[in-house]
Order: sequence, then C-alpha cells, then structure tokens
Amino acid sequence: WRCVQQGNGQAVFFEEVCEEPVDSFLKIFQMLGLSHDERIMREHQRLCYEREKPIDTYYPHETRRNSSKMIRSWQSQLTNEEVYSVRKIWERFDVPLYRGDQDWK
Repeated sequence: WRCVQQGNGQAVFFEEVCEEPVDSFLKIFQMLGLSHDERIMREHQRLCYEREKPIDTYYPHETRRNSSKMIRSWQSQLTNEEVYSVRKIWERFDVPLYRGDQDWK
C-alpha cells in the first residue's frame, strides 16, 4: 500500500475487477504495457461470465469463475466470528480501505 501512496504502484480493487472483469483486465494490461487483442478479450469474457455454478463448488485457485458472483463470496463461507477476526487483523495494517461496517456485512 505504501508503494501506491508514494506513486510507485497502482491500486487494483478486487470488487472492481469482479464487477467489470474485462474492462479491468484491459486496464491492467495497459498499465503493465502488455499487448492484448480481441482474442484475449473474448477469452476473458468467456472465463469470467460463461459458467455459473454455486460458489462452494469452485476450487480455491480456479480461474474460470463467474466474476460477479465472487465479490462477496468470502463472506458466505465464513461465520460471523471469522469475519470479525479477519476485520480485526485487517485493521492492524492501517490501510484506509474497508473501514466501514458496510464493507464487512
């Protein structure tokens, strides 16, 4: 986070990538100076939107996911106590993100 604050990096937010995965990947490719074409964009479209299945059936590192379903999927997999524990750990890092109650519901 310090690198982003010092202008040496770019923040990429998980929720934004999930909401608009194809546009987000295009921006990431451009930031990194990577080439992309219509074939790459179609593949991202296919991987991010094609399949829809229950969240708990995805493998942890699976790359073929319905992106819009992933935004808050972690919360449905944790108990309230676990969410509280994650939040308390997060707050120790003093990153000015995810500070409101709405971010943890």
